[in-house]
Amino acid sequence: MIDPASTYTPSEIVYFHGDKFAPENGISRTEILLCDKKVNTGKLAETMLAAAILANESAGVIRLAPVSKKGFLGIGSKTVLGIQLVQPAAWPETSLEAELYGIVYKQYARQPVSVYDFVYHIWDMDKTNPWSEVVVLARWALVRRKLLISDEKRTLKIFVSYDFSIPDERRAEISQLSTGMVQQLLSSVSMVPDKWKMLTKEISSALHARQEKSDTDFD
Repeated sequence: MIDPASTYTPSEIVYFHGDKFAPENGISRTEILLCDKKVNTGKLAETMLAAAILANESAGVIRLAPVSKKGFLGIGSKTVLGIQLVQPAAWPETSLEAELYGIVYKQYARQPVSVYDFVYHIWDMDKTNPWSEVVVLARWALVRRKLLISDEKRTLKIFVSYDFSIPDERRAEISQLSTGMVQQLLSSVSMVPDKWKMLTKEISSALHARQEKSDTDFD
């Protein structure tokens, strides 16, 4: 059973230990702060989102089940992985897990709400690289809770970027976080092929839909 009161959420464990969840290949890669490695940003982000959604289901916050959803202008229908709200949970502030309930709640007038709807409405506008933006959201959530340090860098006094690092007093704690619980969470659903296929497909489709028009594919 997932405990929402834990200091680190499942999606954040995936972020910190990304080398255990994503391959090192790819055009867009994310640095893993605990080791000298960079991993595929697309796979990392999609796994973080899957972990956040499944953690909410495991904690009894939501129910996931296939539902029929009408097509555009009410024409036709398709089967999607619906999200039914059950109860709120006190996840760490601004974590991906915490954001899920609020986003789905706002969209509830458009029943049924799906995994696609949740991911798509994380942002109000398209992004150059939505996969990278998932990682950015997780980083800033950790910064706000003082579990990560951000160092602002300015180039030509105009361009702003940030370097992130783990606080010295937190490094041992974070390096010893168990990934087993998250891996079990993901593997248990992957053993239900239809559910896993729908979950991963809708996450990927929503991220692609949020990507600004470009010839570059970040998967």
